[in-house]
Amino acid sequence: MGMRRFLRIYWIAYLISYLIAVAILLWLYWGSLLRGEDNRVFLLAAIFGVSAGSASVFAILVEGGIRAMLLIPAAVNKLLDRGRAEMDKRYEEAYRRFGIEVDGVVMLPRTPEVREFLDRDSEEPGKPPN
Repeated sequence: MGMRRFLRIYWIAYLISYLIAVAILLWLYWGSLLRGEDNRVFLLAAIFGVSAGSASVFAILVEGGIRAMLLIPAAVNKLLDRGRAEMDKRYEEAYRRFGIEVDGVVMLPRTPEVREFLDRDSEEPGKPPN
């Protein structure tokens, strides 16, 4: 989804949330408005003020949710990339230590030593590298 389209939808959602809040509050206080009490202007001001505030809270929650949705995948991808880089280094080291050449191609034998080397945690404290 393009940024322009998202912003258009975002502001439409903000406007709709404002209008819904106005409609609900007008429905709730319609009797007081029709009776013609002296506080009609203050009641209308309160209705529109509360509607604007609730629409603003809605906008803040939507923005926070979108930021979280955008940041979480980025963090996951960063961790995955770091893991891939670590595995690449581990495989390079395994090829250098255990690789055997067969018909001009370097291969890793399926031995317990190679599996143990590839499966070990690279950052185990106190464990010397093989």
